[in-house]
Amino acid sequence: MIWVKTALLSLVYFITYVAFTGNNSHEVTSEKPEGHVVDNFSIEELIAEKKADYKEAPIASLKLRSTWIYEKGAGITPEGSIRRNYSDLFSHYDSRFICWEITLEHPSYDTNRNLDFTFQLFDQAGNQVTKNKADSWIPANSEFSDHSACWGWPYPNNWSPGKYTFDVKTIVSSSSQSDDFSATIDFTMY
Repeated sequence: MIWVKTALLSLVYFITYVAFTGNNSHEVTSEKPEGHVVDNFSIEELIAEKKADYKEAPIASLKLRSTWIYEKGAGITPEGSIRRNYSDLFSHYDSRFICWEITLEHPSYDTNRNLDFTFQLFDQAGNQVTKNKADSWIPANSEFSDHSACWGWPYPNNWSPGKYTFDVKTIVSSSSQSDDFSATIDFTMY
């Protein structure tokens, strides 16, 4: 029985490795590789599968309760997500994905509510490193919700030393809501 588990785990590791390494060429290039985004699954996809509508969360009701930064291992697998190093200081040699996480307080809704974000990452010189969208949502019957997204590489040693800032804002599709929610989260690579 143990050899079956070992074989299955080896297969999962191999598939994950192939998915993240892409082609096997070992061509050396001087260009810095482009980072990747990892975020929570989208409620839009979940609702579309059920052929139902979803409601957006009222932005004015959101209260920021906490902000966090963590580094996590490679991949979007649960194992990669479990290995989190919460801090605001990370090694640029060892870090892979750097993630922002915010906790919001809001009214309790009787249905799940859509709540998407844009996030920008700026380096120490104020240059925009990336701008991306993070799909998220507020679960029904909850007064608090966590939202997060990550940016980086599935392998280490791509970050440069210095101070970085995530600027996180809500995405508003309804003209009746103003886009006034934002959070700024700083971290340093040494």
